[in-house]
Amino acid sequence: MLYREALNKALDEMMEKDETVVILGEDVGFYGGNYRVTEGLYAKYGEKRAIDTPIAENSIVGNAIGMAIGGLRPVAEIMTVNFILIAMDQIVNQMAKLRYMSGGKIELPMVVRTPQGVSKQLAAQHSQSLERFFTSTPGLITMVASDATAAYYGLKYAIELDDPVIFLEHELLYPMKMEIQERKDFNPFKADVVKEGKDITVVSYLKMLHDTLQAVPVV
Repeated sequence: MLYREALNKALDEMMEKDETVVILGEDVGFYGGNYRVTEGLYAKYGEKRAIDTPIAENSIVGNAIGMAIGGLRPVAEIMTVNFILIAMDQIVNQMAKLRYMSGGKIELPMVVRTPQGVSKQLAAQHSQSLERFFTSTPGLITMVASDATAAYYGLKYAIELDDPVIFLEHELLYPMKMEIQERKDFNPFKADVVKEGKDITVVSYLKMLHDTLQAVPVV
């Protein structure tokens, strides 16, 4: 299965299981997503659950926050992480803080998913990796999907959480074909050992995980 198909499968299964799960973002509905991650969901669930938004990232995240407060489980897509900078006020000062500032009375079961990293024929303003911003923000859970298994199980895990999650993907992984391992005990907060060795430990994630595996000689 392609990496993007694993993400699509996770969204589909969660939307089928729980009618409070909705998706919103630029072109996520009728068009099926700029990277085809949300393909087919508009036709299956309709415009009230697969919501096309204006090109307004601050509004996308702000609306998702309101949806989460109101009892929905929104999954907001930002077309690339570079555009998420426009929504940083909503993410850092609202999304990350509301549960703490309300003494736990407000729950924010929401996910903001977005691709990042260097891709093909994109300018510097479209090629950034900004995970350090999110991991240093108290109140946010940051998750990355380094392969199809993490994409499928990780996104489902994130949607079921009652806390806000930033879910990061990589643009160059979308067309890659990968095997999904059955992982009923999947824990996104525990690192996987993908290759055993005896000399050094290499820690990586997202596309660099695959680049590293190519560079490490077979023993």
